[in-house]
Amino acid sequence: MISARTRFWLRCLASLTLITLIAFKVNWAGLGSALLHINIPIAAATSALTPLLITLLAARWRIFLRQQEISLPFPKILGLTWAGQFFNSVLPGSTGGDVVKIYQICRMFPEKKAASVVAIVADRVSALLALAAFAAGGLLTGPTSQILRLGLSVNTKWLWLLAGLTALALVSLLVLWTVRHSHWGGRVRHFLSILKNSLRNWNLVGAVLVSSIIHLLNFTMFFGFARALGIDISYGQVLTMMPVIMTLLLLPLTINGLGLREVLLIFFFSYWHVSIIGSPASSALELAVSVSLLGLANELFWSLPGGVWYFLKRT
Repeated sequence: MISARTRFWLRCLASLTLITLIAFKVNWAGLGSALLHINIPIAAATSALTPLLITLLAARWRIFLRQQEISLPFPKILGLTWAGQFFNSVLPGSTGGDVVKIYQICRMFPEKKAASVVAIVADRVSALLALAAFAAGGLLTGPTSQILRLGLSVNTKWLWLLAGLTALALVSLLVLWTVRHSHWGGRVRHFLSILKNSLRNWNLVGAVLVSSIIHLLNFTMFFGFARALGIDISYGQVLTMMPVIMTLLLLPLTINGLGLREVLLIFFFSYWHVSIIGSPASSALELAVSVSLLGLANELFWSLPGGVWYFLKRT
Protein backbone atom coordinates (compact mmCIF):
# COMPACT_ATOMS: atom_id res chain seq x y z
CA MET A 1 0.00 0.00 0.00
CA ILE A 2 1.31 3.48 -0.90
CA SER A 3 2.33 5.48 2.16
CA ALA A 4 0.81 8.87 2.99
CA ARG A 5 4.12 10.61 2.31
CA THR A 6 4.39 8.98 -1.13
CA ARG A 7 0.80 9.99 -1.98
CA PHE A 8 1.59 13.56 -0.93
CA TRP A 9 4.63 13.77 -3.21
CA LEU A 10 2.68 12.20 -6.07
CA ARG A 11 0.05 14.90 -5.68
CA CYS A 12 2.78 17.55 -5.64
CA LEU A 13 4.19 16.07 -8.84
CA ALA A 14 0.74 16.09 -10.48
CA SER A 15 0.21 19.77 -9.59
CA LEU A 16 3.68 20.71 -10.77
CA THR A 17 3.22 18.84 -14.06
CA LEU A 18 -0.13 20.46 -14.83
CA ILE A 19 1.08 23.94 -13.86
CA THR A 20 4.22 23.51 -15.99
CA LEU A 21 2.20 22.43 -19.02
CA ILE A 22 -0.12 25.41 -18.63
CA ALA A 23 2.81 27.80 -18.09
CA PHE A 24 4.45 26.69 -21.35
CA LYS A 25 1.24 27.09 -23.33
CA VAL A 26 -0.10 30.33 -21.86
CA ASN A 27 0.30 33.60 -23.73
CA TRP A 28 1.83 35.70 -20.96
CA ALA A 29 1.32 38.95 -22.85
CA GLY A 30 -2.38 38.18 -23.27
CA LEU A 31 -2.65 37.14 -19.62
CA GLY A 32 -0.97 40.34 -18.46
CA SER A 33 -3.25 42.42 -20.64
CA ALA A 34 -6.34 40.71 -19.19
CA LEU A 35 -5.20 41.35 -15.63
CA LEU A 36 -4.22 44.98 -16.34
CA HIS A 37 -7.63 45.79 -17.79
CA ILE A 38 -9.54 44.46 -14.80
CA ASN A 39 -12.59 46.43 -13.67
CA ILE A 40 -11.44 47.52 -10.19
CA PRO A 41 -14.89 48.48 -8.74
CA ILE A 42 -16.43 45.11 -9.70
CA ALA A 43 -13.39 43.18 -8.44
CA ALA A 44 -13.37 45.13 -5.16
CA ALA A 45 -17.12 44.65 -4.59
CA THR A 46 -16.74 40.93 -5.28
CA SER A 47 -13.75 40.62 -2.96
CA ALA A 48 -15.68 42.41 -0.19
CA LEU A 49 -18.05 39.42 -0.03
CA THR A 50 -15.27 37.23 1.40
CA PRO A 51 -15.73 38.23 5.09
CA LEU A 52 -19.43 37.35 4.76
CA LEU A 53 -18.43 33.96 3.36
CA ILE A 54 -16.10 33.30 6.31
CA THR A 55 -18.78 34.44 8.78
CA LEU A 56 -21.23 31.93 7.28
CA LEU A 57 -18.59 29.19 7.58
CA ALA A 58 -18.25 30.05 11.27
CA ALA A 59 -22.04 30.03 11.72
CA ARG A 60 -22.26 26.56 10.17
CA TRP A 61 -19.49 25.17 12.39
CA ARG A 62 -21.18 26.72 15.44
CA ILE A 63 -24.26 24.58 14.79
CA PHE A 64 -22.29 21.37 15.36
CA LEU A 65 -20.14 22.77 18.17
CA ARG A 66 -23.28 23.61 20.12
CA GLN A 67 -24.71 20.18 19.36
CA GLN A 68 -21.60 18.62 20.90
CA GLU A 69 -22.01 20.93 23.92
CA ILE A 70 -18.85 22.87 23.11
CA SER A 71 -19.69 26.38 24.25
CA LEU A 72 -17.65 29.15 22.64
CA PRO A 73 -18.53 32.80 21.98
CA PHE A 74 -19.13 33.49 18.30
CA PRO A 75 -16.16 35.91 17.96
CA LYS A 76 -13.87 33.05 19.07
CA ILE A 77 -15.47 30.65 16.58
CA LEU A 78 -15.13 33.26 13.84
CA GLY A 79 -11.46 33.79 14.72
CA LEU A 80 -10.73 30.05 14.58
CA THR A 81 -12.63 29.73 11.29
CA TRP A 82 -10.66 32.62 9.81
CA ALA A 83 -7.42 31.06 11.06
CA GLY A 84 -8.49 27.79 9.44
CA GLN A 85 -8.89 29.61 6.13
CA PHE A 86 -5.35 30.94 6.51
CA PHE A 87 -3.83 27.50 7.06
CA ASN A 88 -5.90 26.04 4.21
CA SER A 89 -4.41 28.72 1.95
CA VAL A 90 -0.75 28.43 2.95
CA LEU A 91 -0.40 24.71 3.72
CA PRO A 92 -0.46 21.94 1.11
CA GLY A 93 -3.68 19.98 1.30
CA SER A 94 -7.15 21.16 2.27
CA THR A 95 -7.26 19.84 5.85
CA GLY A 96 -4.64 22.05 7.51
CA GLY A 97 -7.30 24.43 8.78
CA ASP A 98 -9.38 21.57 10.20
CA VAL A 99 -6.36 20.21 12.08
CA VAL A 100 -5.70 23.63 13.62
CA LYS A 101 -9.33 24.02 14.67
CA ILE A 102 -9.46 20.54 16.21
CA TYR A 103 -6.19 21.18 18.05
CA GLN A 104 -7.45 24.44 19.54
CA ILE A 105 -10.80 22.97 20.60
CA CYS A 106 -9.03 20.00 22.22
CA ARG A 107 -6.70 22.40 24.02
CA MET A 108 -9.64 24.39 25.42
CA PHE A 109 -11.85 21.33 26.06
CA PRO A 110 -9.58 18.32 26.75
CA GLU A 111 -12.59 16.17 27.64
CA LYS A 112 -14.19 16.87 24.23
CA LYS A 113 -11.57 15.45 21.88
CA ALA A 114 -13.90 13.08 20.06
CA ALA A 115 -16.67 15.68 19.99
CA SER A 116 -14.36 18.28 18.40
CA VAL A 117 -13.51 15.88 15.57
CA VAL A 118 -17.19 14.99 15.10
CA ALA A 119 -18.08 18.70 14.83
CA ILE A 120 -15.51 19.17 12.07
CA VAL A 121 -16.53 16.01 10.18
CA ALA A 122 -20.24 16.84 10.44
CA ASP A 123 -19.48 20.35 9.22
CA ARG A 124 -17.70 18.89 6.19
CA VAL A 125 -20.53 16.41 5.53
CA SER A 126 -23.13 19.19 5.45
CA ALA A 127 -21.01 21.09 2.92
CA LEU A 128 -20.61 17.98 0.76
CA LEU A 129 -24.35 17.25 0.79
CA ALA A 130 -25.16 20.73 -0.46
CA LEU A 131 -22.37 20.61 -3.06
CA ALA A 132 -23.58 17.19 -4.27
CA ALA A 133 -27.01 18.64 -5.01
CA PHE A 134 -25.52 21.48 -7.06
CA ALA A 135 -23.06 19.14 -8.80
CA ALA A 136 -25.84 16.72 -9.75
CA GLY A 137 -27.63 19.56 -11.51
CA GLY A 138 -24.42 20.58 -13.27
CA LEU A 139 -23.69 17.04 -14.41
CA LEU A 140 -27.22 16.54 -15.74
CA THR A 141 -27.43 19.83 -17.63
CA GLY A 142 -23.86 20.74 -18.54
CA PRO A 143 -21.40 19.57 -21.19
CA THR A 144 -20.06 16.78 -18.99
CA SER A 145 -23.37 14.92 -19.33
CA GLN A 146 -23.09 14.93 -23.12
CA ILE A 147 -19.50 13.70 -23.01
CA LEU A 148 -20.38 10.93 -20.57
CA ARG A 149 -23.29 9.77 -22.72
CA LEU A 150 -21.12 9.74 -25.82
CA GLY A 151 -18.29 7.91 -24.08
CA LEU A 152 -20.51 5.30 -22.51
CA SER A 153 -22.22 4.60 -25.80
CA VAL A 154 -19.20 4.18 -28.08
CA ASN A 155 -16.15 3.46 -25.93
CA THR A 156 -15.72 0.04 -24.31
CA LYS A 157 -12.75 1.39 -22.35
CA TRP A 158 -15.30 2.69 -19.83
CA LEU A 159 -15.40 -0.90 -18.63
CA TRP A 160 -11.91 -0.33 -17.25
CA LEU A 161 -13.29 2.56 -15.21
CA LEU A 162 -16.01 0.31 -13.83
CA ALA A 163 -13.40 -2.33 -13.01
CA GLY A 164 -11.25 0.26 -11.26
CA LEU A 165 -14.17 1.50 -9.17
CA THR A 166 -15.02 -2.09 -8.24
CA ALA A 167 -11.43 -2.72 -7.18
CA LEU A 168 -11.47 0.48 -5.14
CA ALA A 169 -14.67 -0.60 -3.41
CA LEU A 170 -13.15 -4.01 -2.57
CA VAL A 171 -10.00 -2.39 -1.16
CA SER A 172 -12.15 -0.03 0.92
CA LEU A 173 -14.13 -2.94 2.33
CA LEU A 174 -10.88 -4.74 3.16
CA VAL A 175 -9.54 -1.68 4.99
CA LEU A 176 -12.80 -1.30 6.92
CA TRP A 177 -12.74 -4.99 7.89
CA THR A 178 -9.10 -4.68 9.04
CA VAL A 179 -9.83 -1.59 11.13
CA ARG A 180 -12.94 -3.16 12.60
CA HIS A 181 -11.01 -6.19 13.84
CA SER A 182 -8.03 -4.20 15.14
CA HIS A 183 -7.59 -2.40 18.46
CA TRP A 184 -8.85 0.74 16.68
CA GLY A 185 -12.19 -0.89 15.89
CA GLY A 186 -13.89 0.13 19.13
CA ARG A 187 -12.74 3.74 18.83
CA VAL A 188 -13.88 3.94 15.21
CA ARG A 189 -17.31 2.50 16.04
CA HIS A 190 -17.67 4.95 18.94
CA PHE A 191 -16.74 7.87 16.69
CA LEU A 192 -19.15 6.78 13.94
CA SER A 193 -21.92 6.38 16.52
CA ILE A 194 -21.43 9.97 17.71
CA LEU A 195 -21.27 11.21 14.12
CA LYS A 196 -24.46 9.34 13.21
CA ASN A 197 -26.32 10.95 16.11
CA SER A 198 -24.99 14.36 15.15
CA LEU A 199 -26.31 14.03 11.58
CA ARG A 200 -29.72 12.67 12.56
CA ASN A 201 -31.58 15.80 13.71
CA TRP A 202 -32.66 19.17 12.32
CA ASN A 203 -29.22 20.65 12.89
CA LEU A 204 -28.06 18.92 9.72
CA VAL A 205 -30.92 20.48 7.74
CA GLY A 206 -29.97 23.94 8.98
CA ALA A 207 -26.30 23.33 8.24
CA VAL A 208 -27.08 22.12 4.70
CA LEU A 209 -29.14 25.26 4.09
CA VAL A 210 -26.26 27.43 5.30
CA SER A 211 -23.90 25.39 3.11
CA SER A 212 -26.14 26.04 0.10
CA ILE A 213 -25.93 29.79 0.74
CA ILE A 214 -22.14 29.50 1.10
CA HIS A 215 -21.82 27.66 -2.21
CA LEU A 216 -24.06 30.19 -3.98
CA LEU A 217 -21.91 32.98 -2.55
CA ASN A 218 -18.80 31.19 -3.85
CA PHE A 219 -20.35 30.88 -7.31
CA THR A 220 -21.38 34.55 -7.22
CA MET A 221 -17.84 35.59 -6.37
CA PHE A 222 -16.44 33.57 -9.25
CA PHE A 223 -18.98 35.21 -11.56
CA GLY A 224 -18.02 38.65 -10.21
CA PHE A 225 -14.30 38.09 -10.78
CA ALA A 226 -14.98 36.75 -14.28
CA ARG A 227 -17.05 39.81 -15.15
CA ALA A 228 -14.40 42.08 -13.64
CA LEU A 229 -11.98 40.58 -16.17
CA GLY A 230 -14.49 41.14 -18.96
CA ILE A 231 -15.16 37.42 -19.47
CA ASP A 232 -18.44 36.88 -21.27
CA ILE A 233 -19.98 34.13 -19.16
CA SER A 234 -23.49 33.86 -17.76
CA TYR A 235 -24.43 33.11 -14.18
CA GLY A 236 -26.25 29.99 -15.38
CA GLN A 237 -23.02 28.70 -16.91
CA VAL A 238 -21.23 29.36 -13.62
CA LEU A 239 -23.91 27.39 -11.74
CA THR A 240 -23.45 24.52 -14.19
CA MET A 241 -19.65 24.56 -14.15
CA MET A 242 -18.45 25.44 -10.65
CA PRO A 243 -20.22 22.68 -8.62
CA VAL A 244 -18.74 20.05 -10.96
CA ILE A 245 -15.27 21.60 -10.72
CA MET A 246 -15.43 21.91 -6.92
CA THR A 247 -16.53 18.28 -6.65
CA LEU A 248 -13.69 17.04 -8.86
CA LEU A 249 -11.20 19.10 -6.85
CA LEU A 250 -12.10 16.97 -3.81
CA LEU A 251 -10.33 14.05 -5.46
CA PRO A 252 -6.82 13.63 -3.97
CA LEU A 253 -5.08 14.17 -7.31
CA THR A 254 -3.27 17.49 -6.82
CA ILE A 255 -2.31 19.85 -3.98
CA ASN A 256 -5.16 22.24 -3.16
CA GLY A 257 -6.51 21.65 -6.66
CA LEU A 258 -3.62 23.56 -8.24
CA GLY A 259 -3.32 22.75 -11.92
CA LEU A 260 -6.47 20.62 -12.00
CA ARG A 261 -8.69 23.67 -11.38
CA GLU A 262 -7.18 25.48 -14.35
CA VAL A 263 -7.45 22.45 -16.64
CA LEU A 264 -11.15 22.05 -15.80
CA LEU A 265 -11.80 25.76 -16.37
CA ILE A 266 -10.07 25.55 -19.74
CA PHE A 267 -12.32 22.60 -20.68
CA PHE A 268 -15.55 24.46 -19.86
CA PHE A 269 -14.42 27.78 -21.36
CA SER A 270 -13.37 26.03 -24.56
CA TYR A 271 -16.60 24.06 -24.81
CA TRP A 272 -18.72 27.20 -24.44
CA HIS A 273 -16.35 29.34 -26.56
CA VAL A 274 -16.10 31.81 -23.70
CA SER A 275 -14.21 34.99 -24.58
CA ILE A 276 -13.57 38.51 -23.36
CA ILE A 277 -16.36 40.92 -24.27
CA GLY A 278 -15.30 42.73 -27.43
CA SER A 279 -12.45 40.28 -28.07
CA PRO A 280 -13.90 37.03 -29.46
CA ALA A 281 -10.44 35.71 -30.36
CA SER A 282 -9.29 35.58 -26.73
CA SER A 283 -7.90 32.23 -25.61
CA ALA A 284 -9.71 30.03 -23.09
CA LEU A 285 -6.32 29.22 -21.56
CA GLU A 286 -5.52 32.84 -20.66
CA LEU A 287 -9.06 33.44 -19.42
CA ALA A 288 -8.99 30.38 -17.16
CA VAL A 289 -5.59 31.25 -15.71
CA SER A 290 -6.48 34.91 -15.17
CA VAL A 291 -9.72 34.24 -13.25
CA SER A 292 -8.01 31.47 -11.28
CA LEU A 293 -5.12 33.77 -10.30
CA LEU A 294 -7.56 36.49 -9.25
CA GLY A 295 -9.49 34.05 -7.08
CA LEU A 296 -6.34 32.67 -5.47
CA ALA A 297 -5.02 36.16 -4.78
CA ASN A 298 -8.31 37.13 -3.13
CA GLU A 299 -8.28 33.94 -1.03
CA LEU A 300 -4.74 34.59 0.16
CA PHE A 301 -5.39 38.29 0.84
CA TRP A 302 -8.44 37.68 3.02
CA SER A 303 -6.87 34.70 4.81
CA LEU A 304 -4.01 36.82 6.18
CA PRO A 305 -6.11 38.44 8.96
CA GLY A 306 -6.91 34.93 10.21
CA GLY A 307 -3.20 34.10 10.39
CA VAL A 308 -2.40 37.35 12.17
CA TRP A 309 -5.23 36.74 14.68
CA TYR A 310 -4.06 33.19 15.33
CA PHE A 311 -0.43 34.03 16.00
CA LEU A 312 -1.25 37.11 18.09
CA LYS A 313 -3.56 35.01 20.27
CA ARG A 314 -0.77 32.50 20.83
CA THR A 315 1.67 35.15 22.09
